[in-house]
Amino acid sequence: MMLLQLHQNIFIRRHTKYLPAERLIKKLHTKNVKLVLNVTPVTDPFFAQLAGTAGIMYYQVPLLDNSYVPIHDVQQLVQRVVGEVMRGNSVMIHCNQGNNRSALIAILAIIKLTRCEPTEAIRQAREIRPSILKNKFFERYVTKHGCKE
Repeated sequence: MMLLQLHQNIFIRRHTKYLPAERLIKKLHTKNVKLVLNVTPVTDPFFAQLAGTAGIMYYQVPLLDNSYVPIHDVQQLVQRVVGEVMRGNSVMIHCNQGNNRSALIAILAIIKLTRCEPTEAIRQAREIRPSILKNKFFERYVTKHGCKE
């Protein structure tokens, strides 16, 4: 999996270690990605440095794929993604498998940007990647708290 496009400017993928960093940076430039969000507890310092050198901001907030949704962190990440997309840039969000943590942030941002219903956003994302949001706690959070402000 290279990059999965869930929205015009929002991409998710597996951890950056599954693709040579230089190749991924080139791909990110073709998609106008200006922000990479790492939502794993593991930092990829080589990729982070290479991204920074290439003019791509690398930001990490370690989220765990468990029953706890850190609401404050999630809200901040969603706002960061929405802000970047509103400026006309693209964002790549990655976690280990590209299923739960990255999808949580991406789907919540898509709901804010498009004002679609949470269940519809989840359905559309699953058409692209069926394994998205297998974490039922994350799915419930999106369904209950995905706001359409």
